[in-house]
Amino acid sequence: MQTHPGFQDNAAGPAVLLLVPGLLMLLAGAVLALRAGGRARRIAVAAVAVPLPAFGVFRMTVLAPMLACDGSRISAQDDGSYVCTDL
Repeated sequence: MQTHPGFQDNAAGPAVLLLVPGLLMLLAGAVLALRAGGRARRIAVAAVAVPLPAFGVFRMTVLAPMLACDGSRISAQDDGSYVCTDL
């Protein structure tokens, strides 16, 4: 069930363009923080670096079906599929 039914702007492409570099920067920051050492720092990195990539992967699974739409507007159907159109 949609929160806002009807056709919406298809922003899946720009969302992926922001999500992927963000996840790569998170990974690089986690590696640098873990190399710096310190038990408290490692605990803090683990507390942030585990849930955020999991959320990023979840968002990618949500966005992936929308990337196939080449139209400028998209609408989710009750069965989970998407309808694309140029309005």
